[in-house]
Amino acid sequence: MRYIKILIVSLVLLINLNANEFETNCLSCHKNTKQLQMFMSKYTLKYSSERQIKTAMLNYLKNPKIDNSVMPNGFIMRWGLKEKTTLSDEKIIEALDVYYKKFNLKKVFR
Repeated sequence: MRYIKILIVSLVLLINLNANEFETNCLSCHKNTKQLQMFMSKYTLKYSSERQIKTAMLNYLKNPKIDNSVMPNGFIMRWGLKEKTTLSDEKIIEALDVYYKKFNLKKVFR
């Protein structure tokens, strides 16, 4: 029984070590991939380039306001604005890199 407990604890630690910032900090709330695709679509329509999209997202996450949101007013009225992140710029950038790789529209249309 002791070995089983050690094995379970080891597996949990290993899984957490392999999780990236996106999985740890974003997917815990945004489990719906359709929602994540919609966010990426909105940012792509407004900003188009990878660099501009990531910069806009970084700015929004650090200082969420209606003025710098790409979401329509109806969405914001229903769901509200995201709370300001407590993550460091480095962690946000890592999460945005993973998010962009998974959901950018170039990937969808290939």
